[in-house]
Amino acid sequence: MQYLTRALKALGLEVIIVEPYYPYEIDKEELKKRIADKSIDWEDPPLKAFDYEKLPIPLRVPKKPDFHVTVMVQGKVVKVDVFKTENDERVPVYLYKDRDEFFTKLLYFYGKGQKHPTAFEVSEFLTKAGLMVIDHIENKMMKDEGDAWVPPVIASQDGQALLASVWSLFHKDFQTKALVLAHYMSTTHTYRNTIYGEGDGARQYLLRAGVPENWLWLFKRLMPKGDGRYVYDLTRAGLIATLIRYGFANGVSDAHATEIRRFTPQVFHKAIYGITNGDLISLTLREFARKFVELGYGSQEAKNRLEELQRNLREACSVKAVEQDLKTGNFDCAQAQRELDEYLYEQLWRFVDNPDSDRNSLTEMFVKVQYELKMEYIDKHIKPYLVELNIQIPEEFKGQENLFWKKFAALPWVGYSGRWVNEKWGLLRAFTEYNIKWGLKHGMVFIILANPQFYRDTEKGPDVNSREQFGGSYY
Repeated sequence: MQYLTRALKALGLEVIIVEPYYPYEIDKEELKKRIADKSIDWEDPPLKAFDYEKLPIPLRVPKKPDFHVTVMVQGKVVKVDVFKTENDERVPVYLYKDRDEFFTKLLYFYGKGQKHPTAFEVSEFLTKAGLMVIDHIENKMMKDEGDAWVPPVIASQDGQALLASVWSLFHKDFQTKALVLAHYMSTTHTYRNTIYGEGDGARQYLLRAGVPENWLWLFKRLMPKGDGRYVYDLTRAGLIATLIRYGFANGVSDAHATEIRRFTPQVFHKAIYGITNGDLISLTLREFARKFVELGYGSQEAKNRLEELQRNLREACSVKAVEQDLKTGNFDCAQAQRELDEYLYEQLWRFVDNPDSDRNSLTEMFVKVQYELKMEYIDKHIKPYLVELNIQIPEEFKGQENLFWKKFAALPWVGYSGRWVNEKWGLLRAFTEYNIKWGLKHGMVFIILANPQFYRDTEKGPDVNSREQFGGSYY
């Protein structure tokens, strides 16, 4: 999140970072030893002190806290120490941790509530403490700025932080002037990996956290088709609370946002927006849905509509049309693409969610669409480059190249598109050299579209410190 705030400052915004202060990280060397001798206890991994001064964007954290706040977590008072520093762009950074170092002991590591906090406990603490820190900062600004003070924008990233937009709806401890008047923004990343619980245990937890009985609806959602369970979803609550407040909620791609909309209703006609963070999942789903319609899984009317939308897109995205867009600010090309994408997603999910679509029909559809997409990929991106890629047709398929490509397409394919960097490697990751070699030996096809950045230690073990070192709410 440090990188994002640098960009926001460059836009001329006054930015303040508020995030948890994690004193420990996993000791990777000791972890590898324990994995090797099978003495590892995943409920209590080996730790070592975390050095903030060695981060890519280093922070020099003072030894003494700048101020203190208190919050109630599960009905118990928790004392919070807050340390003020700044990054290399002179952006103020407030780091906070509970004095007992339980909730903020280790980033994104959830336990059973004994040696390490549960995901619910982490979310409750991070958001309540983060809001109290923000309120403390804003109260000082109100005194200093008087009538010139304006409410802040509070932007929360990912499931652990999205409850920040919830508490002041009903919890009197957070119904302060700054927090009630604030503008809220929420970004959710992996929506199928939200923080949720089920049954009376989750319900009682929320009640102890200060959620009134008549606000529990905010957290309830139905699991996807085939499950039928209702769960209490903290991520969903944060998104809907943001929309209730006329805030801005977004996923990280159009495809992702479209999926979220299927499980999270629109509030006051405000949609959950899709903003890309660089991944290509929207392109993947777009291509899958296009082939799905072309193969006739929708109606003939759907195929005709697809062709019409594709024509509209070509016209709207022509050089002449785009030049006109830049002059008028209409962005017709982007609108045409979005209209096409939403139509494709609607057709695909209508088939998936249809009660008559059983597991067998869904499997048959998926295999068929996937196979035809592979054949299309082979025709466009492999066959024209056989010589350049040094691909040789096996001797037994001489004169039967079509049969070879059909068998090639029938093999299991593994795809990767993204940055080929150190944090994508490691013993516990998918694309170690060992895994790739093993897969090739057993007939798998790897399609890797990336900028290689090779490292000498790719086979040495898990990169358990690959996750971002910052989480929680920031504004």
